[in-house]
Amino acid sequence: MGNDNGDYVLAGFAGNKKASGEIIHVPYVPVMLVETDEERTARVKGERAGKMFASVKLSNEDCRKRGKCGEIVASKVENGKQLHCLNIELINTCSKNGCHTLIGVIKSDKTYKDIWFMEDELENFEKYDENGELIK
Repeated sequence: MGNDNGDYVLAGFAGNKKASGEIIHVPYVPVMLVETDEERTARVKGERAGKMFASVKLSNEDCRKRGKCGEIVASKVENGKQLHCLNIELINTCSKNGCHTLIGVIKSDKTYKDIWFMEDELENFEKYDENGELIK
């Protein structure tokens, strides 16, 4: 929020801080999940149970879609071609050689979108059973 001097004042971020211009400085507070290997395995299996995932090939022309892995939320056949709808984030980009930007993204309707792809644009299909085990 700005004041009469054109400075920005942050309230609620580890105290009040002033910053000039449009750069706002706040302290970094790292957040780590504290869990055992068994808890992590159970959490990941629960997140993957009964779902199918795929990755967009690096040959895709859109850097916001290229190289992204996402859940397949729907599939259909259109004009004799198999299509899959992936739920992927569109904030980070990926170069044609596979280098990704590393902007942290919280999963929401604003950051993740359902995007349709033809099956030949996708690779690395993974399907998980109801227990979260990879089906080979």
